[in-house]
Order: sequence, then C-alpha cells, then structure tokens
Amino acid sequence: MAATPLPLRKPERHFDLIRLRCPELVEPDVDTAFRLALQRQISLWDAIYLALALERRCDLITADRRLYRTLAPHYPFVKMLGSGL
Repeated sequence: MAATPLPLRKPERHFDLIRLRCPELVEPDVDTAFRLALQRQISLWDAIYLALALERRCDLITADRRLYRTLAPHYPFVKMLGSGL
C-alpha cells in the first residue's frame, strides 16, 4: 500500500502561526551580575536576570520560591509566578 502524499500548502499560511516578534538581544552587565550574585548569595545565572531587571526597570518574575524569598525583601519588583502579580 503506497503512502498518500500530504497536500501541499502555501508556505505563507504557516507564517500566521509564527508571527512572533524577534526578541531583542541584550548583553547583561556581567560585573554588576557578579557583584549581585556575591552580595545576595544567588547563582550568577539568577543574578544576570536580576541585573537586567534593574537595568531595564522591569519586573523579574520567577517560579523559584527560594529566589523569590531571597530577593523580594530587597527588590519589590521581584514577583512570584502565580501570585496574582
């Protein structure tokens, strides 16, 4: 039994499914992130997000309860995912 080929569709139809904005590429201030990591005793990875939130003056939303408890008392813009933000 031969496989039935799928019907061809115009490629443009698929663009509706992927109409996403291209994310802005940013270069975090690693020196600031390193200082924050040491100061707050958090991973450099988490500190990079914190440094970007500080630089961009935006909320930092996390699902990491431990990170939230560590940072929220010092940075009111740190929000816990699912907390009604």
